[in-house]
Amino acid sequence: MQDKMKLLDSINRLKLFPKIYINKKINKYSLTNDWDGIDNNNVVDDDNNNNNNSMKTNTFDNDITCIPPPILPSQPMSICIRMGIGSFSSYTRQSILHCGISDSNGKVYHFDENGYNNESNWYESLSMQLIAMSPINNNNNNISSKGKNYNDIDEQIINKEQWDENLKRYHIYHQNNLQKCIYHAKENNCYDYVTDFLNMVQWNNFTNHTKNVIVKTYLEPLVLNMENYLYMWKELVN
Repeated sequence: MQDKMKLLDSINRLKLFPKIYINKKINKYSLTNDWDGIDNNNVVDDDNNNNNNSMKTNTFDNDITCIPPPILPSQPMSICIRMGIGSFSSYTRQSILHCGISDSNGKVYHFDENGYNNESNWYESLSMQLIAMSPINNNNNNISSKGKNYNDIDEQIINKEQWDENLKRYHIYHQNNLQKCIYHAKENNCYDYVTDFLNMVQWNNFTNHTKNVIVKTYLEPLVLNMENYLYMWKELVN
């Protein structure tokens, strides 16, 4: 019963953040791609052209672009970001965001004021997939990129069990390390937890990732993409 309620909650959240369609020909965006039978109350002028350039989009033709919702349940083997409190529907730039690392099933391991946790799913999450750039290197029992780009990697060689084992081992180590158990909002937080994991598994062939670089290079673009989506979404639903 509890699993069924979680599933229904997940479906409802997906409905909350639907796809957005941009019609460049008439310079408008909408929650539907039926431009002939569309209700004008559900169409907004696209005055956000500059921001749209940085968004992830799918183009159907030269005029219609689909923006998939960036807010989804936590994806497998990813850095996942959620709101510290509440829903992304109430997000502002003053909101506190929280992050963690997911296993092959989307279960998120993370660190906060309450210690080390793992949760079956974050139903509202921004996810940056890691494993596609980091297939398992069985020679050293760690995860390595082998210097390949995303499109060069055969996903069949990925050992998901090894990824999960690395993540569990890392999480248990931190739980048992008294120094690592002391949470600090700036010096030892969720971003440190994520960065240390990336270094442990040699993600992208590096062991010297820093928190600032991870945030600025990988996480800030996710948040900017989400902000641009929410700008249009709020215009359409309000």
